[in-house]
Amino acid sequence: MSRIGVVLSAGGSAFARSFDLSGLPADRFLILTDRPCGAEEMARERDIQTIRIEEPDRAGLSQSCADRMSEADCHVALLHFSRLVDENLFERIPTLNVHPGLLPAFPGLDGVGDAFAANSLFQGATLHWVDGGVDTGPAISQCVSAVPKNATLEWRQKLAYLHKVIVTLQFMDWFADAAPQGLPSGGGDWIAEGAVWINPGMVSPHRQQQVNALMQELPRRGRA
Repeated sequence: MSRIGVVLSAGGSAFARSFDLSGLPADRFLILTDRPCGAEEMARERDIQTIRIEEPDRAGLSQSCADRMSEADCHVALLHFSRLVDENLFERIPTLNVHPGLLPAFPGLDGVGDAFAANSLFQGATLHWVDGGVDTGPAISQCVSAVPKNATLEWRQKLAYLHKVIVTLQFMDWFADAAPQGLPSGGGDWIAEGAVWINPGMVSPHRQQQVNALMQELPRRGRA
């Protein structure tokens, strides 16, 4: 049985929500952290195995993550992570990143803040392969929503959280039935889901219903 290695560095709330909705068992995942953080408690509450790697060096962290994932039979790595990794991880383990931005627009550490500063009329999240650049790898999935005029930064941050849940859940559905090389390469029809559009669309009607329910959590009054 192949597993997913997930690298987290904060609370892990988007991953946790996706995991809870996915229906996948806890033993399909290994969570790695680089510091004491809320993600560790989140994982314990769900009986997900957790390993902490306190390594300040990027190469050392990437190497250690790849070693631990290989030992645990993880065939793919998923990043919900604020630090950069290098080829010591992504050349050994196929690695994907969840970025809170509609790449190639607004790459980097503060995609939501940059979209806010630019007064972007659309905002999204991207699931993409990790390569040697900063958020430059090929996209597998994106979701996007229109942003109301004068939306606050807090409103955009809530939207980003929901978008990250959606693309992470979509990845979990794919991985439940496919090895990493079997994941879509990108493209496909845009599927309207109320206030959000997803490319490619979710794989089952009940997921579409869950997406609609998630988007209902977005505050209707979040404007300056």
